[in-house]
Amino acid sequence: MIDTGHRRLPRRSAEPGRIRRNRRSILERFREWDGDKPLTGIRRRDIVERLDKQLPSSRRSWLVALRGLMQSAVESDLLGEDPTAGIEGYKAPRKALDDDREDGHQMWSEEWIEQYERHHPIGSRGW
Repeated sequence: MIDTGHRRLPRRSAEPGRIRRNRRSILERFREWDGDKPLTGIRRRDIVERLDKQLPSSRRSWLVALRGLMQSAVESDLLGEDPTAGIEGYKAPRKALDDDREDGHQMWSEEWIEQYERHHPIGSRGW
């Protein structure tokens, strides 16, 4: 079962702490939703449905976390095959560029420049 399965799998020590905490949080939420299923009962379709319920900005993180869990389970002989194999990575949709933007960076208006110069005189730390 997922309930204790992900805790027994090897931890990747090269991952920074914040990434590890984020992935653990994702796996805990996944366990809350699907923890009653045996690990072998999780199908690709279940994972795709779960990913589709996530915000576009967090889908990739979910896929990476679940893929790591499933690949570790395959390596530990808990699963015969990885149900995340073949699921394409999600990419956040690109925002449309407005007319006042150039190469993705917003141009400062004259008003913004004047406000900045009033708040940060030449020679100050902000300049």
